[in-house]
Amino acid sequence: MKETPPLPALSGFKDERDYRRSLASNLPYKVLCDFGNAFKHRTLTQGAPVLTGISSVKQRYAVCKFSDAQGEYFRTLKAVTLEDSAGVQHEGRRLIVPSMRFWAQELFRMGVIPQMDARLFELDEFVARSDQSYLGPLTFMGMAGEPLEFHPLSLDYSETERALVLAPAGTQYVDKAEFAFEIQESRFSP
Repeated sequence: MKETPPLPALSGFKDERDYRRSLASNLPYKVLCDFGNAFKHRTLTQGAPVLTGISSVKQRYAVCKFSDAQGEYFRTLKAVTLEDSAGVQHEGRRLIVPSMRFWAQELFRMGVIPQMDARLFELDEFVARSDQSYLGPLTFMGMAGEPLEFHPLSLDYSETERALVLAPAGTQYVDKAEFAFEIQESRFSP
């Protein structure tokens, strides 16, 4: 079995701390790391975080309009929005694929994995009419004593972008989704 050289030798950085700092230059990766730390620690104060804490993370639901040969139809999905310290909103699902690409490139650069086909990281957000997994009701999980905010989104599927995009201003999708709230015992109460 081939022995893996220590990280500094693989990465070209002087030590692990220097290497981790370089990884933080990739914004999608940094936001996801801060999300993990915010979930664990609730408030972030050390190491120049992009998020200030768990209060920067909002669970949202979206009513999504699609169309096919039979016409328009609607589906629902849950979304996570992360607001950075500059007030910029990041959609959680839009951070994952760039982070995966970043890691694949980094692991290839270090010789850990072979070159990967970029098509592995293509994402089409289309939901077929026959896919029943996106029908309601959406269930929001809350914790007793913790704030639970409700921020709905209206999204339209763009065939050119192969992605869900914000619906035009003034769009109303009345009675197109069902939702429910479920409150659990808080993990943080004594």
